[in-house]
Amino acid sequence: MAGEYQLAQKKIDEGLEAARADGGMDEDTFARALMYQLLEHNKKARTKKDVIGELEQYIIDIEDDGQQMIARGS
Repeated sequence: MAGEYQLAQKKIDEGLEAARADGGMDEDTFARALMYQLLEHNKKARTKKDVIGELEQYIIDIEDDGQQMIARGS
């Protein structure tokens, strides 16, 4: 796994840990909020078509119970 993905996983783990420590925060809601914030970030630097294409591939991977394929850059 590339360093960027290891760092991203570490940050997710840290965020989930902080959400668990805050008794008023729901872990699933935090995960959805994180996904929303990441999409907002991506919309600033990438085209709609590019973001939608990547999301469509994730959906196909989920539907097929397959491994997500992560590509570097666009």
